[in-house]
Amino acid sequence: MAKSAYRIKKKHIYVTVLGIIMAFLAIVVLVSFYGNSTISGLTIDENSADVEVIDSFPNVEFPHFGELPITYKIDIDTSKFNGSSMRSNNDKYKINRIKDSFDRIENATDGIVKFQEVSDNNADIVIHGAPDIECNVFADEGFAIEGMAGPGNFTGNVMNQSEVWYCVKSHFFVDDVNFDPRDASEEVILNNLRFSWAEDVCEEFPNVEIHELLHALAFGHTFDDGTEVMYPISYLIQSCQNNKINEEIASCLKHIYSNGETGDCSKADTFPWEEDPTKNIGDFKWDRLPVSYSADDSCINIQVNNLQKAERVIENYIGHDLLEYKEEGVAKINFDCSKDTSEVLLTWEADFWDGTTYFPAAQPAYVLDSKGKVIEVKVNLFAQGRECGGVEVHELLHGLGLREHYGRWMTSEREVCSLEGVMDRESADKIKEIYTLV
Repeated sequence: MAKSAYRIKKKHIYVTVLGIIMAFLAIVVLVSFYGNSTISGLTIDENSADVEVIDSFPNVEFPHFGELPITYKIDIDTSKFNGSSMRSNNDKYKINRIKDSFDRIENATDGIVKFQEVSDNNADIVIHGAPDIECNVFADEGFAIEGMAGPGNFTGNVMNQSEVWYCVKSHFFVDDVNFDPRDASEEVILNNLRFSWAEDVCEEFPNVEIHELLHALAFGHTFDDGTEVMYPISYLIQSCQNNKINEEIASCLKHIYSNGETGDCSKADTFPWEEDPTKNIGDFKWDRLPVSYSADDSCINIQVNNLQKAERVIENYIGHDLLEYKEEGVAKINFDCSKDTSEVLLTWEADFWDGTTYFPAAQPAYVLDSKGKVIEVKVNLFAQGRECGGVEVHELLHGLGLREHYGRWMTSEREVCSLEGVMDRESADKIKEIYTLV
């Protein structure tokens, strides 16, 4: 579902806190569900290896709690953060979703894993709730977060305790439909915040809740299936695609808590977790120039023309033969225009064309060989049919090797209606640097 910076509804204005902040900064609002959802500072306590701990699963080498049932304490009382403005925070609503999540995890393991709620602070999993304005101090890359979780220290491979933080969404509320939140002072914003756990959730499946609980059970992200709950969805527009518990994780939980009698952990990512391998790629270069690119049959004529125009804009400005269009076969940079955003996993790589309508224009994906070298760049283009084009310049620069966003071509919406295009010294100089061009 597309999301604007703010929306009018029944003569009231609701504005996400991030939307207000981003409006002040004049940049795109990006809402990250779980992309940065792990607690930092996790350690394995090597010095406590000789401390006697209960371990009912000695045949298991993977991180686990020492006995069943796994206990949890829910400590969610968001009213204590700012009582005057914490209206309709729906803490009971969130608590019920958390309990439902524990039931779903139990069911996914055919009842092998058992959970029990306790009031003890020494519970295996301690669960907190806080307003997003408190949680977002932990966010990076400009994203908001809806949760953070992870195991604390270990004794051997036995987890001593895990913590989970859920972040309730905040909204700025006024009765005046003509009110512009960009004109509001920070004091006005803070005094008119309202919070709701039920805002923009997936009612059919508690994906945020399960995602964080599985982190607390020592599982990391998956990157190849956007329907699995451990896929790190980066944008609200696709949040409800995460609607099933990973089979690999369910099997691993069975293996661990049956003491190795059933199940398998070979395909599950357990702590310490691996992150998306493409995040480790910096700017790169191809072995030779020009670099070939292609557009598949789904790209309409105007899109192909815009790509070829973008090639000429880049080459005219940089003064080198950098790209060549390939009509048949697989090129180094391959454009696909057949998919919309509901069919594509919107990761942190997605490039937004128009921040006012929260519209993803394109998403590059980098294919690596066994040594981590880029061997192909695949680009999904969602912004077809614009008369002048513009995002094509952006994506061809990604394909040429720019992983970061440099200069005007790559940091804001720019239409290219002539071959002169938009002059951008920063990204041009970076291309020259990578390829050692004079």
